[in-house]
Amino acid sequence: MKNTANILKNADSVRVLFKSPTLSDRTSCICDVAVKQHKEAGSKNLISHLQAHHSGYEKVAAECIEKACVPTSSMIARDGHS
Repeated sequence: MKNTANILKNADSVRVLFKSPTLSDRTSCICDVAVKQHKEAGSKNLISHLQAHHSGYEKVAAECIEKACVPTSSMIARDGHS
């Protein structure tokens, strides 16, 4: 695999690792938690969720982009979710 994890943009990680965007949130493909985020507001809350709860998310996002696959919960760590 190329070292694309280092050059991934936040928008790329969000596009791959979140689903079901609504006006107020997106749902994590990894843990099915809805994270509050307005579509027009950027990706800070979404990236903060990934950083806090899913270590290694950059590598998984890069792999899914490269292989055109959908991430699964078994591909990534789930840190600190109750």
